[in-house]
Amino acid sequence: MHGVAYKTLENYTFVGHTHEQALFYQSAVGKLIRFAPHPGDEIPVLHHRQWVGVVGSLGQPRDGNPEACFAVFEPEAEALTFHRTPYDHFTAADKVRRAGLPEDLANRLITGK
Repeated sequence: MHGVAYKTLENYTFVGHTHEQALFYQSAVGKLIRFAPHPGDEIPVLHHRQWVGVVGSLGQPRDGNPEACFAVFEPEAEALTFHRTPYDHFTAADKVRRAGLPEDLANRLITGK
């Protein structure tokens, strides 16, 4: 993420199709700071910093939580809220198996790992 923060001129960059939610910002001295957001907490993302929001994905989680994850950015409020939501990951895993895809992909949907 370090390279992303330094290569963009934008204050807000969002990364999707990733497997764990996170939020990074660049401090006043140029240090990249990372923290793990808690679902449902609104985080102030003030425009005087550069932010990289890693919003997660709707499948193939890697953080031990099988729920789908996403984030909502409210530019006027300068706020970002991360969310987790349940879905029928057992049916999704069955569809992965029926499609002939590797078993570990199906299992990951159930276990979140």
